[in-house]
Amino acid sequence: MRLLIFILIILTKPLLAQDNGGDEFKFASYLIDNESYEEASFVLKKILAESEDTRALDSAHFMLGQIYFSQKLLEEAVVHYDKVSNGSIPLSTQSLFYSTLSSSYLGKYSTAALKLKNYNSTDTSLYNLKNLSLAAVSLLDRNFKSYDSLSLLLDKENYLIGVQAEDLNFHKKKLIAVSKKSGLKAGVLSALIPGAGRMYVEKPGQGIYQLIIATILGLQTWESYRKDGVESARFIIYGSLFTSFYIGNIWGSTIGVKLYKNEIKETVDNAILLDMHIPLRTLFR
Repeated sequence: MRLLIFILIILTKPLLAQDNGGDEFKFASYLIDNESYEEASFVLKKILAESEDTRALDSAHFMLGQIYFSQKLLEEAVVHYDKVSNGSIPLSTQSLFYSTLSSSYLGKYSTAALKLKNYNSTDTSLYNLKNLSLAAVSLLDRNFKSYDSLSLLLDKENYLIGVQAEDLNFHKKKLIAVSKKSGLKAGVLSALIPGAGRMYVEKPGQGIYQLIIATILGLQTWESYRKDGVESARFIIYGSLFTSFYIGNIWGSTIGVKLYKNEIKETVDNAILLDMHIPLRTLFR
């Protein structure tokens, strides 16, 4: 396929030279639309290697950035987005916000914030988008003080960011709530009532299951003791099972808080990144 593309480009070279690569970009766009990303990258990299036109180079870098972003090759995406010159508006603006989003996905929050802070625009939509993105990055970085300041600038009635601005407030509350969960408290609750520690971390199904099993084993242990005594094999077996399950229930609840926190934080972070992405797709479609 790549050989065929190369041949087509060579055959159309005279035409391409007359329009600064316009046909090559059309061809690359056609390949992207058909998800032939490797072939499209080949065409765009050829433009980068041969063209001296700034606008053509910026377009090629932007399109490569979009290809790599769609493939989740975010390091490569950032490299190309950042090479789009400031003179190529609106490509430079789109590249800035997508580079910021890519850096945020990579966990490079300080880098993402710096890119946004250095950007200024009198356009209302871009101003709102900048503030939303900065607020989202602050939440991802767990900088609640910065988020609180930025959230005051968010227009919750704005068509572009209104829904996402409300979402960010919800995400902040969720992050604060989960940070207060205590492994010690979960262990104490499970010691008092088996399964209560699981319910404490919003796992009611697991909590009820543990309560039922502990109750069954406890009743069997008591029945064995009452009928057969402490030296009976039945009492020893059920007593050992109940003790092991009871201790495991306490220990599991304690460890479960850390797992729960990681799970919730990952879920919330993905939601924040989505709230950053949706306005970009709306504004730059």
